[in-house]
Amino acid sequence: MINEENKAVEAEETAEVKKETKKEKKSKKNAEVDALKAEIEKLSADLAALKDSHLRTLAEYDNYRKRTQKEKEVTDEAINSLGCGHLCPCNFGFGTKGDWRRSGFG
Repeated sequence: MINEENKAVEAEETAEVKKETKKEKKSKKNAEVDALKAEIEKLSADLAALKDSHLRTLAEYDNYRKRTQKEKEVTDEAINSLGCGHLCPCNFGFGTKGDWRRSGFG
């Protein structure tokens, strides 16, 4: 009878150890899941920040491109409105076809 009681006590103790082991495993898994969830949240935040930075950089480049195009157009208009005579005040007599005859060359 003592052997049977000892076996029963050992079986109960083994069952308790198994329950504790299951609880420990479950708590470890929960801790791992929580850590992974936190890492996912951090990486999601990093990704959102990088996307925002990328979009801002694209917008800055687009604004730069538009601004330089507009400045080029304004510069071209200013040069065209001044005409070539203002850029080079000397006149060589080369205007239209046949002007060289009237200028005294030839």
